[in-house]
Amino acid sequence: MINLLRKSKTSILNNEEKYKKSKELEEVSEYIEKLNDLNNKIEEKEILISSVQEDYKKIFNLFSDAVVILDDELNIVDLNKKAQILFSKFFDRKEFVVIGKNWKDTVIDFLGKNFENTIENIVLSKDGNEEESREIYLSHINKYYLISMIPVKKKTVSSYYIFVARDITGIKKRELDLIRKQKLINNIDGITDVLSKNLDINYTMEKVVEILGQIENVDMCYIYKNCLHNDGNLYAEKIKDWKSPSFYKTDSYLDTFSYKDFPRWMEYFDLNHIVCGDVDGFPKNEKKLLEKEQIKSICVVPIYTPIDLWGFVGFDSCRQKRYWTFDEEKLLKITANIIGSGINQWKLRNNHETITKRCINF
Repeated sequence: MINLLRKSKTSILNNEEKYKKSKELEEVSEYIEKLNDLNNKIEEKEILISSVQEDYKKIFNLFSDAVVILDDELNIVDLNKKAQILFSKFFDRKEFVVIGKNWKDTVIDFLGKNFENTIENIVLSKDGNEEESREIYLSHINKYYLISMIPVKKKTVSSYYIFVARDITGIKKRELDLIRKQKLINNIDGITDVLSKNLDINYTMEKVVEILGQIENVDMCYIYKNCLHNDGNLYAEKIKDWKSPSFYKTDSYLDTFSYKDFPRWMEYFDLNHIVCGDVDGFPKNEKKLLEKEQIKSICVVPIYTPIDLWGFVGFDSCRQKRYWTFDEEKLLKITANIIGSGINQWKLRNNHETITKRCINF
């Protein structure tokens, strides 16, 4: 009986050992299977990398732009120096390791894009070899880029994609400058048309400041007329002004402009020069007075008639600074000359009328 119990116990122990070994073998088998799968994937990636190595050389040498190579699952395979410099602006340098990471989970967020609406998603959803391109503006670095997604289809190996980002900031700014210049020319044409008609002078001047107020990034436009104090000192009086409908501002205390407070302006006007720029760069006495008016940048242009310096026209930018190009300044001088000529013609035709102070505010 005892021997029978011993044999039964031994049998049970043997079965337990066999079960444990079987379980261990099963786990080892699963591990080996996973390892083989991983190894196969690595081999596939190596084959992909090997197959496009020559392409890489051509791609990286051909493009002077930022270039990223993505596999068929949009994992980052490689990127050139330009791309590293660009993306390093979005990442902490300690964490700047993007190779091997998925495009959707890394760089694309920093480009400020929703993946569903991107060219990457459009290309992925198509079966062909069509390239997709789009202009984007990155406000955090104030740059314009033309981005492209180019699919490269391979018969023997997996397809891959080339992402290209070309910095077009210079081109875009020149384009925007041309657009602004064309709009300013259209404004000048509108002013010429108004001044060519013998209308009421007050209505005419109101229309002039209204038209000039449509210039991009201008919050206030105004015209001042020169006058003489009883003591013989020259000052200027605001006769018309226009305010942007989207900019709230109380009435200016500078309804009367004293050249004593702005002697530099008088020197510039005597030479028929424009005073233009950011208020931050102006002399302290001017900066103090202009900042009270919430002005960030300003452009004032003397108005000359054939007789003398009649006054000036000015443009205030209060919500954001405005950069005036050389061509825009030249066009503003032409505008001021047209206004001065129109005022002189009106005087010759209607010396019985006077310009009354009535501000315009739409």
